[in-house]
Amino acid sequence: MRIMVFKNKYKENPKHPDFTIYKAVDGEDLKKIGALWKGRSAKSGDFFSGTIDDEDTEPHQKRGYITGEPTEDDGGDIPF
Repeated sequence: MRIMVFKNKYKENPKHPDFTIYKAVDGEDLKKIGALWKGRSAKSGDFFSGTIDDEDTEPHQKRGYITGEPTEDDGGDIPF
């Protein structure tokens, strides 16, 4: 499986993810499959937490966590 991660420029709520995860489908099409949130731990430092939807779960985009569509400039740098 090939994935791509884009910065979520449409984040309007702290519960919305910082990044969205897409899977390449049929060569060029992208399908939202998950989300990542940036976190910081005093003990471990910076980290990502996230979810990947599988066939048996309701996709994040239907629950309202993932918003917007990727654009060419959505990439951004990984924050650490």
